[in-house]
Amino acid sequence: MSLAETWIQITPIDALRETSARNWLPRWQAWPSPASNVAVVPGEAVTREALQREEMRQAMIALVQRFAAFGLSWRAGELAKITPTTHQVSEAFLRALPAANAFPKIAPDGEGGLLMVWEGADGPFILTIDDLRLHGVIAAGTPNAEYIDDVSIDSTQVIPDRILNAIPAR
Repeated sequence: MSLAETWIQITPIDALRETSARNWLPRWQAWPSPASNVAVVPGEAVTREALQREEMRQAMIALVQRFAAFGLSWRAGELAKITPTTHQVSEAFLRALPAANAFPKIAPDGEGGLLMVWEGADGPFILTIDDLRLHGVIAAGTPNAEYIDDVSIDSTQVIPDRILNAIPAR
């Protein structure tokens, strides 16, 4: 299957939407998904909003996988891919993002990392995942900009508190 064909591939979460227990595997690539049962949102009622949020999470994870496999072309002939480590950390980050927080806009940074941007009332929060390191700017482009540099990823806490507190609520 070509890159163009994967962009038009529709990937609904059948298991949640139709209360089916089967795992849905798209033709182009299967991803490990907790969406095979309603435990994907523990402690949260399975509402239409919760299902749509989980579907958005899975779509973002699929996009991260595409950035790792195919990259994104910023210029003709130059693909900006993310590294395998950045791919794994980014996927874990998106899976760990609490329901109270908004999802970011994402794109490869052109150097193997993944750029995440959230629009907040105080200005944008920009985060770069660069293998096992996080770099961020709170209220980017404002006089109140605060820089978070070189935060290590810890296996016990995928999203460090300082980063989590900077992510706007949805």
